[in-house]
This record gives sequence, structure tokens and C-alpha cells, in this order.
Amino acid sequence: MTMFISSSLLRRVTHKQTMALISRNKSTPVSSWKVIPNVLAKRKATTSPLLRMSAKEPTVSHNIVRARHILIETESMADVLLQQLKSGQSFADLAKAVSRCPSKERGGELGWFRRGTMVTCFEDACFAGKPGQLIKVQTEYGWHVIQIQGQAIEPGSITVEEFAKIYPHQLSDIQLVDVREQNELELARLDHFVHLPLGDYEKWAEQVESGQLLDKEKETIVMCHHGVRSAQMCSYLAQQGFLKVRNLTGGIDAYAKQVDPRISIY
Repeated sequence: MTMFISSSLLRRVTHKQTMALISRNKSTPVSSWKVIPNVLAKRKATTSPLLRMSAKEPTVSHNIVRARHILIETESMADVLLQQLKSGQSFADLAKAVSRCPSKERGGELGWFRRGTMVTCFEDACFAGKPGQLIKVQTEYGWHVIQIQGQAIEPGSITVEEFAKIYPHQLSDIQLVDVREQNELELARLDHFVHLPLGDYEKWAEQVESGQLLDKEKETIVMCHHGVRSAQMCSYLAQQGFLKVRNLTGGIDAYAKQVDPRISIY
């Protein structure tokens, strides 16, 4: 019979200690990423797209990872947890039952983070792992059983002035994506953009995630009205394994005001 670790055996870690682990310094965590909120909730799928990243290793080095963990007191407890997880028990359920970290309330979820956010040995284990892998590591706070959920390359940005230097004549190695809705295209549009409105997520998600609709190896520049929805799309594409994604800062509104006054402003 599989032994289950009783939570009564575990002592609590202080809030200050936990925050020292989860937020080692003042760098901005990537766990605040939002993947097309509200729209995703409409899609009927067995798992969230945030968790459905390709297990394929990135062809270039990833600089952000997503992980969840269970913090326990001893290595023997970590070994028992690993056995239970490998036998199919729920990571989230075990985290809620025995973890000493406040993240237990979220099933151990730590979200996305970059280097410089966690204590070094914990961070090194996460960045050295592969998606889906279970790892145990010891820190000053105890033993951690970690599951790597995803690896990605953090999206960047491009100003409308920078974009104007390459648009529309230097696009052979670049793909452009417009995530505005159809009625917005009727008010203002730029040529050469693939139209993937966020409201139609269910229609194009599978083709995007499989790499059929867009080339994951190509640089991808995403545009919307003001740059907010396109930033969400950039995060989503990065999590799907797109290697170089950039958000057009200020969107088509900034492009019309600062670059091309012929474009309608709405």
C-alpha cells in the first residue's frame, strides 16, 4: 500500500521565509502573464492552454519556466511523494494536503518566472529540467518536489518607429499577426497581417498550437489597437514554443499617430 504523508508531521514555514523563496528580489515575476483571459474559458478542453505547452525542448535557450512544487521537511518524505506522483496521484491534491508553502492553496503553482526570482539551487533545478519532469531538490527551507510545467522565451517589444523601418519591405523572415476583431479591421488596417481575432480563439487555437498556421521558428510581431490584447497574445505564443515574439507597442493607434497619418484613428 502506498504510504501517504500526514500533514501533522510537517511544521509550518513562516510567511517571511516563503516570500524569500518565491520572491528573492524585486524583479518582476512572469507569473502575472495572462493568456487571453475570458476567451480561454469558452474553449472546451481537457487542460488549460497554459499547461498545454509542447514538451519539445526549445531549439534556443529558454529564459522563463513555469513550475509547481511541494515543500516538505525531509528527503524521505520527498521520495514518498515522488513515488505517489509517479503512480498517478494528483500533484495539486498532494500539494494541498502536505505542502508547507502557502502556494499549496493553488496546488503548488508558482507560475512563470525568470532567473533571479527564486533561490539559486531551486532556480537551477527548474531551468535544468524538462517539461513534465519531476525533480527533488533541497534548499534552506526544506525539500522540494518540483514539476516543470513549461519553458519559453519571454516576449519582447518593438516600437512603431522601429516597425516602420522594416514595414512593409523587409518582411521575408517575419510574420505579422493582428488580433483585433473584424469590425476593427473595417475601421483601420495594415496589409500583410494574418488576422487572428481573440474573440475567435476557438477557431484558430489548434492550428496555432500545432504550428500549422504560423511558423514557430520565425520572428512574430503582434498588433492590436493599443498594445494590450497583442501583449496577451505574445505571452500565449511564447508559451506555445514560438521562439521570437514581439509586441507592437501602442498598436495600430500609435502607428497611425506617429508614423502614417493616412491610417484612420478610432
